[in-house]
Amino acid sequence: MRARGLSLTRTARHTVARHRGFSSAPASSVPVIDMAAYSKASAAAAEPPPSALVNEVALACEQWGFFQVVNHGLDAELRSRAEDQQRAFFALPRDAKEALRRTADNSRGWYDDELTKQRRDWKEGLDFGSTPHWPRWLPDDDDASNGTLDGFNRFPPESLLPEFRTTMRSYFDGLCEVAARLTTLFSLGLGMPGSHFEPALVGWVWG
Repeated sequence: MRARGLSLTRTARHTVARHRGFSSAPASSVPVIDMAAYSKASAAAAEPPPSALVNEVALACEQWGFFQVVNHGLDAELRSRAEDQQRAFFALPRDAKEALRRTADNSRGWYDDELTKQRRDWKEGLDFGSTPHWPRWLPDDDDASNGTLDGFNRFPPESLLPEFRTTMRSYFDGLCEVAARLTTLFSLGLGMPGSHFEPALVGWVWG
C-alpha cells in the first residue's frame, strides 16, 4: 500500500540546520522518532509539541531526509487488521487482481509492472487514496464525484474480501492523523507556525 508523503527542499533543510546550529556530522543509523510526547490527544487540545521533538525531527530531515516513527498512537489492533487484509488481498487469484489493474486513465488500483532502471520490479502494489468527499468515504468508489486527478479507488468486491474496504479506509484515516502531527513538526522545524501548511492540506490530512 502506498501513502502520500511530504519532503523538504535542500535549501530549506540547510536553513534549518544553520538556524538551529545542528552538527554537520550525520547519525550512524536511520533516526527513530518517538512521538509519545506529541500524542493525538495533545494535538487535539492544541498543545504545542516539545521543542526537543521539533529539533529531533528537523535534524533527521536535515541529515537523512527520512526517519522511522514509533509510539505514533495508531491503534495496534487496527494495524494488525490492516496487515491481515493486505496479505489476504495479495493472496487473491491473479484474475481477481487483474480486474483491479491500473489503467492509462486511472492510476489507482493494482499493479505488478513498475520499472526501476528499466527493469521490472519484483513486487505488487495497490494504490488508493482520499477522494473529494474525504474524510467521508461516500458515495460509491466509482461515482463520478469521487474522481481525482489520478483516478478512482478500486477496492476488491466485498464478495471476495468483505472487510478490506472498511479496514483500509480506517487505516488510511489513522495514518492521516499521524501525518497531520508530523506536518506540524515540520512547520515548526522550519521556523514557521505549526499551522503553516494547514490551508494547503485541509481535506487531505486534516478533516
